[in-house]
Amino acid sequence: PSAGGLSAGGQRAAAATMRLLSGHDTTVVPVLAALGAYDDHWPPYASFVAFELWGPRSGQGELGGELGIGGEPMVRVLFNGEPVKVRGVTWAPAEAPEDVGLMRLSEFISALRPLVPTDVEAECRPSAGKTGPVSGEGDKFV
Repeated sequence: PSAGGLSAGGQRAAAATMRLLSGHDTTVVPVLAALGAYDDHWPPYASFVAFELWGPRSGQGELGGELGIGGEPMVRVLFNGEPVKVRGVTWAPAEAPEDVGLMRLSEFISALRPLVPTDVEAECRPSAGKTGPVSGEGDKFV
């Protein structure tokens, strides 16, 4: 899953109304863990995580119909259809029923920003002087 194409202002790079990324249980667990929502139980068969972006519709001043909140883009994360509380992000209970699970997009992006690599090549490069089993030298993981 990626927040690619979204900015804190809620603009999307593409005009897609739905994007579908597929994975397995070994994908669902790290996503839930990154969100701070993993409960140490393996997800059931056919589990899913859905990320919904609620933003202004053309010709309307409100966000996404009934769940619309004032002109600010909102996000909702669902795990098997149930709202997920994302670590470091508050739901918007003053503006919407708490069980709906809407979060401000700007808070959502800020909370997840530390998890997104800024320089993938540098961050995936082995550290100087450290070796592991893949080096062929028989070293142990540290």
